[in-house]
Order: sequence, then structure tokens, then C-alpha cells
Amino acid sequence: GLFEARQDAFGRIVIGFNPSALRTVVYERIPRSTRQQIHLSVIEFLEQASEVAAVDAIDVPLMLAFHYRSVDGFEGAAHYLVRVGEILLDLYDYEGAVDQLREALDLLHDNDFAPTHPIALLARTRILTALREAGRLEEAQREVEKLPDLEEIPEESRTEILLEIGSLGIESGTLGKATETLFSAIELARAQQHIKLEVKALLALSQLFDKENQLQRSINLLVEVSQKVELIGDLDMNDPDDRRLFWTAYNQLGTLFLRQKQIQ
Repeated sequence: GLFEARQDAFGRIVIGFNPSALRTVVYERIPRSTRQQIHLSVIEFLEQASEVAAVDAIDVPLMLAFHYRSVDGFEGAAHYLVRVGEILLDLYDYEGAVDQLREALDLLHDNDFAPTHPIALLARTRILTALREAGRLEEAQREVEKLPDLEEIPEESRTEILLEIGSLGIESGTLGKATETLFSAIELARAQQHIKLEVKALLALSQLFDKENQLQRSINLLVEVSQKVELIGDLDMNDPDDRRLFWTAYNQLGTLFLRQKQIQ
């Protein structure tokens, strides 16, 4: 209700307004058109000046998701929920990331967006990443089964999905299928001239060959990666995706010398 009871420092019962309930009452008395204009103004401010809007990087996308949802901007809300999921994934909060990503999927589904919508596909890809990195491989495999047919997925989303399915195959031990999937990802990335995704797929395939004790093939791929990395240019270390690529490449290229010594 509007009122709440609490004890003061002397143990006396004090009756006062419930601030949350009072805010709700005031908000609901504002005409709908005015409320929408308020939300739209906040969205505009947050998207143009996010650096002054919050201390924590996660606050801004959370606020944007709320305000977009408040004006029935479900696509925008889903976009920022995915962004929250990506931030949590970068912080290794896998459970929190999956919760936000699934909320984005539910929002899109409940508002009749197609399963092949780019935001839905990105959310599913990030869910696979979170579950795989958390070691929840069976659950990740069930998520793969929920994906649309690959032929229905636009090429710009298909490459990253193939990469994630291949990486899952490495973790779960289905190496033959993973090899086929990763080669498909490499071929598609090259056709799209998407060097970062090609490098990621090459690194994953190198890891797979290493697991199969095919050291020379693994080394050859790492040599190719070292050449491709020069074409990427500078990575943005504030970008979680770029930061992951850097450390993966750094760690695997760091083994190149050791692998070459083993071959010799």
C-alpha cells in the first residue's frame, strides 16, 4: 500500500509513506503520451551521453532496456538485454548472462519476432558461449537443437553460430563433427572477408588438431593465424569480443614455439 510501518531506533512503530508505492501512484497519474515522451527523452539522453549517466557499465543498457520496454520498443529492449548478457559473460557471470539473454529471447518471441531475427540469433549464440564456458555442455547441446535450420539463418549470423557449435563439439568430444563445422565456418568467414571470425575459427581448429595430437597441422594453422592477425590491425581492448580474441590468440600463439620444438 501507500503506507508502511517500521521501527525507529527506540523501538517505536512509525507509520509513513511507502516511497516505491507513492512513485507508482504518481507515475500512473501521468497521461500515457507524457509518460512515453519522458521515456523517449531518457532513451535519447542515455544513447548520446551514456558515459555520464552511470558509474557501472551495466547500468546504462539495463536502463535502456527498461525505457524501451516502457514504450513498447521491444526490439530495442532486447538489444540492450543482450548487451547486458554480453557484459556479464565478460565478467564470467554465466548464470546472470544466460538469464538476461533468455529474457531477450522471450521478449522477442512474445512479440512475434522471427526466430531468425539478428538479435534473437545473437542471443542464442551468446547463450551457447555462456553454457559452454560454464561447462554445461548437455544444456548447450539442447540449445543447439533449438536453433533454426542453418539454411534459414542469414550468413552474417551463420558464421558465428557455426564457430560456436564447432567449439562446443571440441569440448564435448565430438571432434569429427566439430572439424567439419569449423571448416564450414572458416570458408564462410573468408567468403564474407570477416577476418576476425576467420581467425577465431582457425584458432578453434588448431585447438582441435592439438587435441587429436596432429601437432604439425595445429602449428600450420597457428602460423596462418599469426599472418592473419596483422591484417586485423589494432584491437579495441575495451571491447569484450576483441579482448577475448586477443587473449585466445596470445595464448595459442605462445604455444607455437613449444609445439615447433616438439616436432623438431
